[in-house]
Amino acid sequence: MTQPPKIKRRAFEEICERIRAQLAAGKLKPGDKLPPERELALKLGVSRAAVREALRSLEIAGVVGLHKGARGGAFILKGDPDLVTRSIRDMFHLGRISLDNLTEARTMIMQVAIQLASERIRPTTVAALERNVDRLTTVPVSG
Repeated sequence: MTQPPKIKRRAFEEICERIRAQLAAGKLKPGDKLPPERELALKLGVSRAAVREALRSLEIAGVVGLHKGARGGAFILKGDPDLVTRSIRDMFHLGRISLDNLTEARTMIMQVAIQLASERIRPTTVAALERNVDRLTTVPVSG
C-alpha cells in the first residue's frame, strides 16, 4: 500500500514555523527585533517576497509587529489573548468547533487552574480568604 505524497509547505510557512520554533525554544522573546528582510532571506535561502509574506502572516497572527521608519522593523510581540478569543469565535461560526468542544476545553482549563492554585497557594493567602468569608457571613443583611 502506497502512502499519500507529502504536501510540501510553501516557503513562507516554513519561515513562520522556524520563527515559532525559536519562540518556543526561548531564542526569541517579546521585544526582540528580527533581522531585516534581506538578511533573513539570505540566511534562510529564500526570496525576500517569501520573508515579507511570512512576516505579514505572523503579524496577522499577533506574533510580530511591523514598524516603518529608521527605527522600524519586525518585532516580537507579547501576544494578545483577544486574538485567541477571536480565532475560537471564528472557528465556532464556521462550524469547526461545537459548544460541546468549548465546554470540554473550559472544563479542562478550569481543572488545571484549580490544580495549580491548590499547589501554589500560600498559607497567608488561605488565611486572608478565610477572613473574607468570615466577614461576609457575619455581616447582617438589611431588609
